[in-house]
Amino acid sequence: MKKASVTVICLLFSLILRSQINTPISLPETVKKGKLKNGMTYFIMHNEEPKDRASFYFSQNVGAILEDDDENGLAHFLEHMAFNGSKNFPNNTLVKYLESKGLLFGRDFNAYTSYDETVYNISNIPVGDKELIDKALLVLHDWSGFLSLKGDAIDAERGVIEEEWRSNRGPRMRLYEKTFPVMFAGSKYAERNIIGDQKFIQSFKHESLRNYYNKWYRPDLQAVVIVGDIDVDAIEKKVIDQFSKIPLAKNAIERPNYHIPASTEMGYGLATDKDAPFTEVNWNFKRPQAKIKDEHYLKNSTIEDLFSTMMSGRLEELTQKADSPALFFATATSSMTVMTRAQQINFIPKEAGKLGESLQMVLEAIERVIKQGFEPSEFERAKLQLLAALEEEIEEEKKKPNDQWATEISTYFFEATPFILSEKKMEMKKKFFSEITLSEVNEIAKRYENIQNSVLTITGPEDDNVTYPSKEDVLEMVKVIKQKRFEKYQDNTNDTPLISEELQILPVKKKFSIKNIDEAKGFVLANGARVVLMPSKKKGTDVELEALSFGGISQLSTKNVKAPQLLEELVRVSGLGGFSSVELDKKLAAKNASTNISLDQYTEGVIGSSSLKDLETLLKLVYLRFEKPNFDHELYSAQKSFLKDYMTQMRKNEESAFRDSISKVIFNNHPRKQPVIAEDVDKFNVNQLEQIYRQRFSDADDFIFVFTGNFNEENVLPLLQKYIGNIKSVKETESWADNNIRRKGGKSSIRFDRKMQNPQSTIFYSKSFSLPYTLENRLMAKMVQAVLDTRYTKTIREEEGGSYGVSANAYMSRIPEERFNVDVYFNCNPAKSEELLQIVKDEINKLIADGPMKEHVDKAKKYLINDIEMTENDDDYWRTAIFDNLMYGDQRVDMNTYKKAVDAITVNKVHEFVKAHFSKKETSAIEILMDPENSKP
Repeated sequence: MKKASVTVICLLFSLILRSQINTPISLPETVKKGKLKNGMTYFIMHNEEPKDRASFYFSQNVGAILEDDDENGLAHFLEHMAFNGSKNFPNNTLVKYLESKGLLFGRDFNAYTSYDETVYNISNIPVGDKELIDKALLVLHDWSGFLSLKGDAIDAERGVIEEEWRSNRGPRMRLYEKTFPVMFAGSKYAERNIIGDQKFIQSFKHESLRNYYNKWYRPDLQAVVIVGDIDVDAIEKKVIDQFSKIPLAKNAIERPNYHIPASTEMGYGLATDKDAPFTEVNWNFKRPQAKIKDEHYLKNSTIEDLFSTMMSGRLEELTQKADSPALFFATATSSMTVMTRAQQINFIPKEAGKLGESLQMVLEAIERVIKQGFEPSEFERAKLQLLAALEEEIEEEKKKPNDQWATEISTYFFEATPFILSEKKMEMKKKFFSEITLSEVNEIAKRYENIQNSVLTITGPEDDNVTYPSKEDVLEMVKVIKQKRFEKYQDNTNDTPLISEELQILPVKKKFSIKNIDEAKGFVLANGARVVLMPSKKKGTDVELEALSFGGISQLSTKNVKAPQLLEELVRVSGLGGFSSVELDKKLAAKNASTNISLDQYTEGVIGSSSLKDLETLLKLVYLRFEKPNFDHELYSAQKSFLKDYMTQMRKNEESAFRDSISKVIFNNHPRKQPVIAEDVDKFNVNQLEQIYRQRFSDADDFIFVFTGNFNEENVLPLLQKYIGNIKSVKETESWADNNIRRKGGKSSIRFDRKMQNPQSTIFYSKSFSLPYTLENRLMAKMVQAVLDTRYTKTIREEEGGSYGVSANAYMSRIPEERFNVDVYFNCNPAKSEELLQIVKDEINKLIADGPMKEHVDKAKKYLINDIEMTENDDDYWRTAIFDNLMYGDQRVDMNTYKKAVDAITVNKVHEFVKAHFSKKETSAIEILMDPENSKP
């Protein structure tokens, strides 16, 4: 009884302190906002990324936090039901209609539920389809208050929800469920689980869901958000006409906002799990959210950003020391809930046993700032970093897609977060920088002294050999550190040039063009490197680089095939050109330029990006990747313990174990397709990894460098000649090596049981056969995938309620041989695993025997056309087309040819294709089923 009284007091306290957060900062003129008499808000914005497309969002200020104790999980359940029938789209006709227009469930239309909000979206709508525009508005109208919520549909969805719950209960979710009652102690957030209690979900009465819907789904808590290549005024008229008809809610309950009350002592939560891949610490120092998000709020946010930038820089510097016990440190200011903000510490120790040392290190770093403050040089560098990031944001904004704008507008609606265009942000930021003092930034560190109003959570592997610090241990550590004196921090920098030698602008050997990609300009440089300049299809001044060469892991000896994963970690910590990674970060503080490497099965590559003004810096980094890479022995040695622990834990994870099984079975346990395990880490030293790196990244003549951006050839080409043209070349062309890695032939059926904390079955079914890599066959793969995806959604998800979702992936591969592959993969209810596996095979057999339904083929053809129309606006599409031409000899297929090929697909052609190939003797058919131990009688 006493305990119940405390809960009631805390709940009342939360409600008393609530207040509606708002902002006086106006929306930009590009966003038209209005409010209807029934209380519904609308936002409409013109945007041309992507061209000729629009996104329709329906944002509801309703989430799991509004559920009563006897409604746990209904907010999320209701989100599912919004796709299962409404006034104008009865039964399942909503999904069928949208898919008939070429939209894909999950990619183009979907929804999510959180504690405080529920958001629905229909994206990538072709604006020329006036019927679809009107129907999309009608869908949003029905979501507002006209769902059918039929009893049989509710009952059918219970199994889907259970499978979603089951599929999400991995180690991270299990750890979260143990810690969130501590994180949100004293508030209603601690009592809610978004997906809900499954016993309740499987048994609640239909009327409970309808009552929740009628209580909370109402226009005064809803917003229509439309962003796209649209006529704003015309769309506004349609919105007003459609949504004004919805009646004002009668006797509406006021929507409360819940506050996490201040605590009088530190909250502490420890959660362990046998499958946790690593240890993680989160420490939140709570404070109320600003009620008025005005210019003063934005200035304070800038002060917080400066602090986080400088503090993270110091912590990053600590992790780059060989004796650092931590792999990662971060500090930030962010929201725990709508009403509660927190100053945060987050870190990951290299080993669970080094958690205490890591905690001591981060607390000492913060205490040093409390006592001494930051250095003026750090302050100035942080400002440059934030301005550089904002410059990049300005450029990104020019190509920001509709969905991203719609999400930001929804956040404005939910949380009153000021919606400001980046140019205006830059203007405000510069003004703030002229006013903010270093002492103001230093004051932020004192927030970490508010221990009594903080909550510390520790998650990690369950291990009898590891002792995690107790709450008392942590408080004692804080007490000791408070008494400690610190040496003055030295902000050491390396002021030498990135490249000290003088490089000459070497001549271009020849120019070349690429058939069917007329805008691409190709150049062969003095060292034989091929460089292609491709104008971006996007606005802005960003430059993207991808460089590829054949070879990759295939050219390594069998004993070295596990080295690339370790090599990537060595490269990450080692810096470039004589600069440590910390020195390089400081050197590039005011630059928007970065590079990385990739080492895949048949290719090696360099990827990078920059702003146009920092293109020369990008090219310097590319030059250094080839000519002067660093290999830090001490740092890499210090990382080994984490790598081994991580790999050991990942092998315990059911999903990793299952994927390892797939690889072993498919490739017949080939020695070059074995997983990297902890024991492999000690098999490679830095010298061996360096040798592999230099073997794969030493020959510019073997690489194709493709740059996309809105650059001027006359300005850019001399830079390419200077930096890429001077990379050494060995004057020989290398290809990939055929190591006889082939799919296992014939039929294979593997079943095994595994002890699991989260009992669920996992199914993999695959068919594969040799087939030429042609446009027609690639299109047929997409058709087969679309048809199977539709069939499995109906049978396995909807009819059986056996899985949250089935992944059906059909595709063509070309190395080491040209093949057609279809892989089906999903988690499911153990009680139905054999039955569901049989359905997977039955649907393929039905496709072979009877062919596909015409409506499924027509839907897939619409999707293929919509997809290519959007894809042609992406720079990735053009880079891929360039590489396909230069590496494989493919000619890009123009839009008219592609559409004709799609139009030529018929039900009979799909049927003939699967009949001809899926039953051939040489077809590989593999089925793998992993069940939990003791799941079958």
